[in-house]
Amino acid sequence: MAEQVKLLGHWASPFNCRIETALKLKGVQYEFIQEDLQNKSPLLLKCNPIHKKIPVLLHNGKPICESLVILEYIDETWKGTPIFPEDPHERAIGRFWANFIDEKCLPAIKKAFFTKDDKAIEEASELLKTLEAQLNDNKFFRGDNVGLVDIVANLFGYWVGVIQEAMGVELLTEEKFPRLRKCIDDTILVHKKIPVLLHNGKPICQLVVILEYIDEKYLPALWKAWWSKDNEQAKTTEEAYIVANFIGFRLGVLLEAMGSEELLTDEKFPMGEQCRKLDPTQLEIGEQCRKLESFKLPE
Repeated sequence: MAEQVKLLGHWASPFNCRIETALKLKGVQYEFIQEDLQNKSPLLLKCNPIHKKIPVLLHNGKPICESLVILEYIDETWKGTPIFPEDPHERAIGRFWANFIDEKCLPAIKKAFFTKDDKAIEEASELLKTLEAQLNDNKFFRGDNVGLVDIVANLFGYWVGVIQEAMGVELLTEEKFPRLRKCIDDTILVHKKIPVLLHNGKPICQLVVILEYIDEKYLPALWKAWWSKDNEQAKTTEEAYIVANFIGFRLGVLLEAMGSEELLTDEKFPMGEQCRKLDPTQLEIGEQCRKLESFKLPE
């Protein structure tokens, strides 16, 4: 009987991102099952009746819940690139810092963003300083190779950079945390877990930068071409249309999940209102784009 591996998740979830990164590190083939978080499937409710949350890993029909638990299961079940160290003490240290990120850093960062309180920002900064200190002079938390703590910390790279700029709160910046920021960016580039826009061969990796870039350079011409009778002109901008729609929708999902959808404002992205009027059927393209490693826009 062939091995069956399924992942119940949502393509915009940073916790889902952890599991996909681990499975790809191990070279495990899996089926991704997209969940509607507003209308959770009977399968999800059956597999995770306690928390009713994603992600859930199904291995030969047996469910495993909670991202940190799933990561450990993946490392113990499949050979390949190790996620946890072999040494028991080092494994315990890795678990400690993974829990530190989820239980200490994440709540403090959310509080800092949504209250904009100076004391909350200072408390979050102190926690991030503590985390950064664990890097020492290493590229990743385990040295030269990505491991558990890097995968868990990648949650920051997935959405913190976007929200801190949208909120106007400087927290996890390159100036304040150069080593931590570089570690997160290197992990993102290694595993390509967020969209990378390529223009004339130059990568633009931050979601908020991509949005601004599209807003300034492509959307005005894009709309003119879209309604033009010149089919060839419209064709040349079709990919930009898809990318703008997909990325805007993706950011919207992330912000909605955090209760902060008002951050994607017309003041920050003036063309956003037109983008929201795009044909909603095009959002299906976003799911197809989920597996792509990068997006390319026309010059």
